[in-house]
Amino acid sequence: MKWLKEYEYTLRLEYDLNENSVVFDLGGYEGWFTDQISKKYNSNIYCFEPIPEFANKIKNRFHDNNKVKVFTEGISNESKSAIIYINNDASSVNSKNGTPLSIKLTKMDLIMKEHN
Repeated sequence: MKWLKEYEYTLRLEYDLNENSVVFDLGGYEGWFTDQISKKYNSNIYCFEPIPEFANKIKNRFHDNNKVKVFTEGISNESKSAIIYINNDASSVNSKNGTPLSIKLTKMDLIMKEHN
């Protein structure tokens, strides 16, 4: 599992990004990826986390960083409500392991249009 930790902390964060880049973090959970990208590249980050409890933690974590925008919604190919099963970082609309919660999903093109 050593290679997995190496991937998690090095290769997973190797991108051609800079302070003008726009990054989408889809399924922010606790904001780890957003945090790492922000620290490494200082990019503009749009973090989407449909579970309010998790989204609020991310909002609190980045409350003083105006380059991070957090949305309490998920991204989909259509705008609709869905049921997600809360199971920490394994929360999913596809697996029924966990506590069900109704969430908001929004089409990506609507997000892009709304935020230029």
